[in-house]
Amino acid sequence: MDVLAWVTEATWPACVTAMRDHVLPDARVTLLYVADDTIPAAALGAFAGLLGRSAGPGLDPAARARDLAARAGRDLRDAAAREAGREVTLEQRHGRVER
Repeated sequence: MDVLAWVTEATWPACVTAMRDHVLPDARVTLLYVADDTIPAAALGAFAGLLGRSAGPGLDPAARARDLAARAGRDLRDAAAREAGREVTLEQRHGRVER
């Protein structure tokens, strides 16, 4: 059996507990974190609204937001994997979370 547990900032402890309590020991478990692309897009829009009054060349707030989201996702996934108490596959994606 394959089990996919979607971990998010607010609910990952409950998801991991449910997985530990209800998933058979021989099941293959994947912990998935999805970073929402709307936040970097909003940062880019705000940056574009400055009309050239940025803090300097090469500063892209969308790229910074994506990097921070990816780092936070890795940290969250790693914490969830430690709490799982079993071998799990870790996966991280980005996009529209509802899809």
